[in-house]
Amino acid sequence: MKQKYSHTLLFAAMAVSLLLSSCGAGYKVYSIRSKPKNQVPGGFLYALPRTQVQVAVTFDKVDYSSAPYWEYAPDLLGLKGVNIDSVYSIRSIEIATYNIADPALYYFVDPSRTAVTIDSRGLLRSIGIGQSRSGIQKNPDEVANETSPYMTLFEKAIQPPVFNLYDRTDTFYVRNDRPGRPSLITTKKDTRTLRQRAVAAAEQIEEIRSKQQELLYGEYEGDYNTATLQYLYQQLEKQEQLLLEQFVGHVTSETVYFNIDPLSDKEHLSSQTYKLFYFTANQGIVDSTFDKALLVQCNISCERTNQKTHSFVRFRTGPIVEGSFMDQHTFKYRIPEQAEVSVFSDRFRFSRQVKISQFGTIASLPYGNYKALFDPNTSDLIYFDIN
Repeated sequence: MKQKYSHTLLFAAMAVSLLLSSCGAGYKVYSIRSKPKNQVPGGFLYALPRTQVQVAVTFDKVDYSSAPYWEYAPDLLGLKGVNIDSVYSIRSIEIATYNIADPALYYFVDPSRTAVTIDSRGLLRSIGIGQSRSGIQKNPDEVANETSPYMTLFEKAIQPPVFNLYDRTDTFYVRNDRPGRPSLITTKKDTRTLRQRAVAAAEQIEEIRSKQQELLYGEYEGDYNTATLQYLYQQLEKQEQLLLEQFVGHVTSETVYFNIDPLSDKEHLSSQTYKLFYFTANQGIVDSTFDKALLVQCNISCERTNQKTHSFVRFRTGPIVEGSFMDQHTFKYRIPEQAEVSVFSDRFRFSRQVKISQFGTIASLPYGNYKALFDPNTSDLIYFDIN
């Protein structure tokens, strides 16, 4: 009788165990700061996100060596006077954020039979969702780099006008000639003054603009389709730009990136300011020793608009003791907080609202089997479904 009773208890215990294993979660999650009593089986690591702020500043540099007519720009073209001492200027400022793995918040996962997806950064992408079987899409970078070979030929057909330093229109070298001493010159020396040559260039610009107007209003000679008219207009626009550069100089752009790792302690959470660079119009980026250099800074401020949410998660959803059963059977994720990033100086201010992960709080998904999906950019939880 006792043996029969013990067998009944054993079968009941096995049934309860099977029921719990079918209803519960087979995966285990360990914080890298924890010290499990036994060695854990094989698995993988994932990390909670940490947001980095990136400020991209685009600088314009004007090369006046190809602008011999710069002093005639106001009179002949009605342009604002060119200041040859003002070489550098700030064209644009952009603020962006991206997430990296927080080195202090890694977790080791024994997934059992649970499908888990992490990205190349080591951040969670999905839980309980199978891999997509969709076809391979073309890399957007490859599409952007694809150009027609005919357009390459058209681009080379436009040659920039060059200021003739020898004041001659045609010069030919023959055998045994030395550099700078040609023996055959087919035209006489150009005796026009610098202003006269500037007037001729301004007249060419005016002629190009007239042709552009004819194309816009359908007055251009010839029967062309829309694509051809558009191409002709673009070529005229490029010729005009090359001539304008002889008055205002050639502009080149360069983008400089500044990366900031926002601090999340109480002392810096409400407001933190960083020096980005010092700037002058004639030198560009300089150090702090330059007189009258413009200081450009970045401020990150957070008003904790989700403070009630953070308080509820912290004090009303636990506590989950580190290393406990529930702690080892729940995935952790971050709820990011809104912040304002401002780039400013004495002359300008540019601001943008962003989400910063480390300003928020850490929450735990429920125990059990489910499907969860996280935003690849902000790491927000965007989908949850219980199996």
